Amino acid sequence: MIDQLFNKKSINHYLAKNNMRVEYFKDIQKLKDIIENIPKDDYPYQWDAAFNAEYLDTNDYFCLTLYQDNKLIGTYAARHMAIDSYMKEIRDVFNNDNVAEKIEFELLGIDKVAWYSSLQWISRHSRGSRIGVFLDYIKKSLVFEKYNANFNYAIHKQALLDYHLKKLQYNQSEWLMTVEKGNIGGAGGPEDKVYYLCNANRDSWLSKQNELYNNL
Repeated sequence: MIDQLFNKKSINHYLAKNNMRVEYFKDIQKLKDIIENIPKDDYPYQWDAAFNAEYLDTNDYFCLTLYQDNKLIGTYAARHMAIDSYMKEIRDVFNNDNVAEKIEFELLGIDKVAWYSSLQWISRHSRGSRIGVFLDYIKKSLVFEKYNANFNYAIHKQALLDYHLKKLQYNQSEWLMTVEKGNIGGAGGPEDKVYYLCNANRDSWLSKQNELYNNL
């Protein structure tokens, strides 16, 4: 259980108040089975290949599921992945076509401990209630406080730029690429062509704990 990993009253209080529970686990196939069984009209994205089992080490990733009234309402995953490794994969896969030649975060994150997060899903019946913000708060708590990462970064579609900066409190988000066919795993469907890479740094996130929790 999440409260056995670290004693964070803000998380435990929110869970109890909303009759929620969080499961933390290291079984990527279990998460994949869950996500692939979500109706397509609720989660229309493909699987994020960065979380394929062959790329993962048990010590360097985790999965989250969120339940309310014993009903599954959310998922998330995060893994240790250096920013230069991620950018190399992006450029290799997309052949540098319409991919940013350089982004500021590549310089900020070099030689730092960086964790990539993806596969966030909130049930359509629970959206608009800040539950996604809460699940992201848990994920960042783990990334920064349990795993002592310097940065947490994620890919997102253009339509969610304000959400990532203003709601999820990432420090910055930069244009990453334009993909005419869309369908970027964990981030967008076929209609989503433009993608950004956002990042949050540990010091800034830790300094805003009270503000973040009060906004839940």
